[in-house]
Amino acid sequence: MRGDKVVIGIPCHTDTLSAVAGSVFSTGTHMIGSAPRTVLRILGTYRFVLVEALVLLCLARILSILPMHRYTRLLGIAQRVHGGAVGADDIARAEHVARAIRGLAPNMPFRALCIEQAVATRLALRWRGIPATAYIGVFRDAAQRERDHAGHAWLKVGDRVVIGGPDVSAYLPLMSFA
Repeated sequence: MRGDKVVIGIPCHTDTLSAVAGSVFSTGTHMIGSAPRTVLRILGTYRFVLVEALVLLCLARILSILPMHRYTRLLGIAQRVHGGAVGADDIARAEHVARAIRGLAPNMPFRALCIEQAVATRLALRWRGIPATAYIGVFRDAAQRERDHAGHAWLKVGDRVVIGGPDVSAYLPLMSFA
């Protein structure tokens, strides 16, 4: 989108951002300090999603301390993939939630890695009734797998990777949850 920027993972039009920035530094018609109210007005319905993302990331972090078989139950039934069609509206809502979680994850006081993001997003989507499939996998390339010892988690809604992507072709899925 030309002329658009992203604020905390939420697309905002450049004119709106200019108005917010102008209200912080201007002493003319805008009062100094009116930016927080303007930002909250811009975020509008995103406020709930951001607070929900914050709470779910904290919950996912606490759960990730437990053994994996305990918290993966929240992802869904093991070795199952959602095969049904997902509407464009559900994909858009899932992207909206995932964008909030991805935007907050680097700003958390703990490391919110792919597994925490996948668990948080899966819970949020489940509450919304949006079908999704969570995957946990490793690198396909054995040399890279031995070198990095890294697993990866991602979440798909329909054919779209909403968390942990966009390209997960380098990973071999070991487990799936729907």
